[in-house]
Amino acid sequence: MIQFFSSKKRFFLTIFAVIILFFLAILWQKEQKAFFPPKENTLVLINWVDRGLSKEAKAELEKRREDLDGSMKSDEKIAKDISKILTLGNLNYSLGELALAKEFYEKILKDYPNDAPSHENLAQTLKEMGDFDGAELHWRKALILNPYDGTYLKLADLIDENFTDRRLEIRTLLEEGISVLGQSPSLLIRLGDWYRQEGDYERAISHYKVALQLDPENMALKTLIEETQAQFKTSKQAL
Repeated sequence: MIQFFSSKKRFFLTIFAVIILFFLAILWQKEQKAFFPPKENTLVLINWVDRGLSKEAKAELEKRREDLDGSMKSDEKIAKDISKILTLGNLNYSLGELALAKEFYEKILKDYPNDAPSHENLAQTLKEMGDFDGAELHWRKALILNPYDGTYLKLADLIDENFTDRRLEIRTLLEEGISVLGQSPSLLIRLGDWYRQEGDYERAISHYKVALQLDPENMALKTLIEETQAQFKTSKQAL
């Protein structure tokens, strides 16, 4: 009989201990949240930028926007025309109305997710708004849909300026562009710039010279080659 009550007592003590531990765990979690509150999304987007437009230029763009917006509201066919929606987005972008431009580009992509120009323009808008992840996403989509050397360059600049720990990706990206589009002066020069920044002057010069063969009248490139050759010579002397 004594053994029965002892076992029963141990059982209730165990249950009691579990309950105490449960409440202690809840209190500990609350204290952790107080000391280490969850990180909030601190990304603050820029909705408008000053384009430095003259009064006349601004008035002209606003008039074009107003006319197009009016025709779209009065004509259902025009309202569904992708080119008109894109133009309206571009007009807002030109006026510095980034948030409004973003809405029109996203409106197109909602119904036509494979529209490369909208991905391209939305990426540029998001970059200026400060959403670099979003900009990269849409530039990469644009490259899949319609590869263009300018898009490769913009994406390379985005990574270079805002994701400095991913600089190695720039070389891969530019090499991909050359593989897809063929050798173009702009891609070769940009890849040469990457090698130059990394201190690999020999490879930089090699890329610059190929670019010069494709664009022999590029005097700035000739100067760049001379400057890089001088840097290469100095680096060798320092060894």
